[in-house]
Amino acid sequence: MKVVELFVGACCLSMACAASSVKAAPIISVDVPIAQPLAVAFSPDGRQAAVGGTETIGNVPNDGVVALVDVETGTQKALLRHSGAVKLASGGSSASMNIIHDLAYAPDGKLLAVAAELGLHLWNTADGSESATLVGDKPKEYVGGISSATFSPDGKLLAATLGWKSKVGLWDADTSARLREIEGSGHADLAFTADSLHLVSAEHGNLVRLWRVSDGRQLTEVHAQMGPLYGVAIDPAGKLLAAVGEGGEKMWRLGSTADDQWRFTDEVQLVGQTGPVQSVAFSPDGKLLVTSSASGVVMLYDVETRAVCGALWAGGPCAFSPDGERLAVAETVRGRREPKSRFSIWRVADLLDGDRLAEQSRMAAETLIRIASSDRPNYDAQPRTIAVLAVPQAAAAAPALIDALTDPKIKRKKLVAMGLGRIAAVSREAVAALTKALREDPDVDGRTDAALALSMTTPEAAEFAVPALTDAALNDASPAVQRIALRALEKIDPIAFRETVTKLRARGPVRAKVEKRNDEFYYQDRSLDDWMDRLTQCFIPNEIFGRPSPQEPLAAIRAMGADAVPTLMKALESTEWSRRQAAAAGLEILGPAAAVNAGVSEAELQQLIRAAVAPLSPPAVAPPSPPAVDRAIVRPKKRLLLEPGTVKAWPTGATPIEIRNPSFEDDKIADGKWLGGQISGWTNVTREDFAYGAQNPTDAHFAKANDADGRLSVVPDGANVAFSYGWGRSRGSTIAQVLQEVLRPDTRYYLNVEVGNRLDTKMPKYKVQLLAGGKVLAGDDNMLRPKHGEFLTSRVEYVSDDRPAQLGNVLEIRLSTFDMDDSTGWTQAEFDHVRLVSLPTAEANERPSISLAWPHGKPEDRWLIARAPTPAGPFSVVGQVTGGEGAFVDSDARLQPATTYYYQVEGDGAQSTVSAVIGVTTLGKH
Repeated sequence: MKVVELFVGACCLSMACAASSVKAAPIISVDVPIAQPLAVAFSPDGRQAAVGGTETIGNVPNDGVVALVDVETGTQKALLRHSGAVKLASGGSSASMNIIHDLAYAPDGKLLAVAAELGLHLWNTADGSESATLVGDKPKEYVGGISSATFSPDGKLLAATLGWKSKVGLWDADTSARLREIEGSGHADLAFTADSLHLVSAEHGNLVRLWRVSDGRQLTEVHAQMGPLYGVAIDPAGKLLAAVGEGGEKMWRLGSTADDQWRFTDEVQLVGQTGPVQSVAFSPDGKLLVTSSASGVVMLYDVETRAVCGALWAGGPCAFSPDGERLAVAETVRGRREPKSRFSIWRVADLLDGDRLAEQSRMAAETLIRIASSDRPNYDAQPRTIAVLAVPQAAAAAPALIDALTDPKIKRKKLVAMGLGRIAAVSREAVAALTKALREDPDVDGRTDAALALSMTTPEAAEFAVPALTDAALNDASPAVQRIALRALEKIDPIAFRETVTKLRARGPVRAKVEKRNDEFYYQDRSLDDWMDRLTQCFIPNEIFGRPSPQEPLAAIRAMGADAVPTLMKALESTEWSRRQAAAAGLEILGPAAAVNAGVSEAELQQLIRAAVAPLSPPAVAPPSPPAVDRAIVRPKKRLLLEPGTVKAWPTGATPIEIRNPSFEDDKIADGKWLGGQISGWTNVTREDFAYGAQNPTDAHFAKANDADGRLSVVPDGANVAFSYGWGRSRGSTIAQVLQEVLRPDTRYYLNVEVGNRLDTKMPKYKVQLLAGGKVLAGDDNMLRPKHGEFLTSRVEYVSDDRPAQLGNVLEIRLSTFDMDDSTGWTQAEFDHVRLVSLPTAEANERPSISLAWPHGKPEDRWLIARAPTPAGPFSVVGQVTGGEGAFVDSDARLQPATTYYYQVEGDGAQSTVSAVIGVTTLGKH
């Protein structure tokens, strides 16, 4: 039974006259009791607006609520509640999440259609009473979401998606009688043409289809090539169509011939949003197009030019007023004890105001610089910060970003370069700064970032970047910079690209020469000692996730070949472990030839390397069977002083790629509790559901999971895990993280994720995917079936060639659940300990070896390292380290390729410290 709550007064109303200057503000801003808004609609008379979403985040049951707001006064008139109770045939009910997906006013404004997770309802807008329940009034009639509802312009029909049937239902708007169903596959959104004779659907399967309403016949379709689609809109004239989804936003012309042959033509990829786009709408006069993204950016486009003309930094679902002069926007307000949403009405003219957009761009630049210089950057703000720099007035941000590009205090200059690349189309100064970096930056990564950023500019501004890109493609000392510069040329100036390719083919392969100056060997104007210093930095524990990358110095050592062997052999005798490790990596790159030039056998050289990187006081050789558990290692977690995350582990020779909150420990959660609808550092890219979050499991979920009871935990890393659940045949959810690393050529990537199956639920299907530029590179599509109470390691491997299609695009990790086909209860999967490493293809070494590092101690400290086949043990001591360096390499010959091992580190002394368990997977194949 629905409950209607009436309100008399305004709720936290704040009104401000929108100024024509930078200080432009919404006409109305009012808080509504909705935790996460998912839909907004304007009434046909422009006097009322509806905002729909869920009352809480993650809780079950979770009611869907719709607030009706008077847009003239900001007064909230009614709250339409949709219960989260699922009706059962037995007469009882069960808890669920009744998400509000879509809202639609009838053309006369008297009815509001609400598309919810548990049904389709019609409400009277005058008094907030329910008029009819079209779906969901019968027990177990419905087991899937209704993601969209829309009235035909003539007011005669109501169309809605029937998620569990993969069909579209049509109702008589006057009588509420169901007329017929249209076949399809995974419809996400619907839109009628202006004449009410045709219906367009956007599907999760990447298709846009046109249907004839009278008989349900499909007339044409187009493959959008944007991944799952989330929204579709038709302009008032019925000639243009826009669709949005996981891979951005596109527009087509829609037309027909005399014999009723329909076509989608003149496809245009809109360039504005930087992530998944969730909603789209044309203005009533057809001159503007508005989209909203998952990152919280509202973008306005000029339909005639297809160019960005306005943006709003903070936003969510939005809708134009009937006169096109106002825009309603709803956004979640973060950081509140009781989550609420802010509903605002903006003048469209203010959103297009040049002064406001210029000031917004300057603020975005300042935010981006703060992110780039912070020790704990807010990566959640990065996508929307870069997105708003798409406006023409973003040139105002150039001075601050140009200064930051050369500021030594900036730690992540790649973000600054991406910001300059975003505004390069409207700022010659930005192009000049990037071309200067491409020509003059001594650091290979700096030149690489500059080439990537220049690839973001438009062909119109390309003439200023082409000379530098051409020179880099032909003459840069780094092959990686050459490839990325060539790819940038291909994108922004095809003619210059073809001319450059012709020159490269005529010249043939050119290799950098090794020179000898004053008895020292040089490669790319760096001495061998310089290259060794750079390589050594890669093995210092505090910088294992930093720069420089080992790829360039190892390539230099490989180019020097036998000439580098004496220096490397001498470095094996260094008192610094990191220097010895660098020497060992260099000798392994050179292979058997290094042994010949060193005057020893290959076996003897390997023995020297193992001795050099082993602990200073190596333990006795372990017997064939595992030794007894060392009780000094297995200690209750409550006594830990080395917290989760302070001990790092990675396959030796590989470069760990930084992932924010990889084991979901950033959110502090008490034992047995959970945090739904949000995970620090990760975003939800599934429009329909947010049945995900982080939790601290107990023994009821996994054996030995309670970290408060003094026992080791089966949870792979730390105390928390990520979860994704669904009730009945829901669509599951997907969490994602866009990384700061780009796809590089000739590189092998290893992605490992722990996948778990709780003791108390059934497990749905899952996916673990590695992407670049929104395109899937490789993935694990439900290959593992862990037992109840067990975690297994999902392994995804991708090898790029010398010119991968997504070269230079940022990498992304996605964790998904789907096909939750248990209609009698819930299903849930857990994820934990996400790690990604890379190494050049030519340097892949199948001999397993694992490196560990932890915070430095005192010179007199002694550290014990223990290894186990499972996170719960049994643990055996495999080495010890004396001294304060805090580093160890496990090169045990019994280590197997592509196998996950678990480690603990204990400090032996008066203040004994024990680390949490950390898992790491060796390279290679089973």
